[in-house]
Amino acid sequence: VDYILTHDCPGHMYASSLRYNHYQPSAITKFLDDLYNDVAFTGWYCGHHHIDKIVDKNFYFCYNKVRELL
Repeated sequence: VDYILTHDCPGHMYASSLRYNHYQPSAITKFLDDLYNDVAFTGWYCGHHHIDKIVDKNFYFCYNKVRELL
């Protein structure tokens, strides 16, 4: 898969990247965890948290910054 565009992020990102202490997983975030682990992707972009943050070379939290898809 080239790109994954979602509203929310995988559940594991709440503790590791967002540092949320009281996160309660949902069916969606659990599904996104499975997708994250099972699918090879070039870039994943999500916007639910209204922040601009690069997690690693292929995972981005998007809000105000416009990113070019390569």
